[in-house]
Amino acid sequence: MAEAGTMINFDSLQKLTFTIVSVMLLAYCAVSPRTLPVVEYNMKFKENIEIICLVIIAPILISISVFDTEQNDVNACVSAVSWILHSHFQNQIL
Repeated sequence: MAEAGTMINFDSLQKLTFTIVSVMLLAYCAVSPRTLPVVEYNMKFKENIEIICLVIIAPILISISVFDTEQNDVNACVSAVSWILHSHFQNQIL
C-alpha cells in the first residue's frame, strides 16, 4: 500500500493538466475591460494568474502537510480535488 501513493497515473495527469489549462483560460477571459491594448491586457492576465497562485498556496501547503502516503493515494487525492471543482462549477452554472 505504501507504493500506491508514490506514482501518479496518466488519468490523474490528464485531470491536473485540464484543471491548469482551464484556470488559465478563465483567468485570460476574466480580464476587464476587454478593450485594453494587447500589452495591458496581458499585464492584467498576469495579475489574475498571480492572484490565483496566492489563493491556492494555503490549501496546497495544508494538503501537503497532512498527506500520508502510507494511508492515501496521490491519484485518489487528484480525483477528489477534480470532483470538488467539477461539482462547484456545475452548481455555479445551474
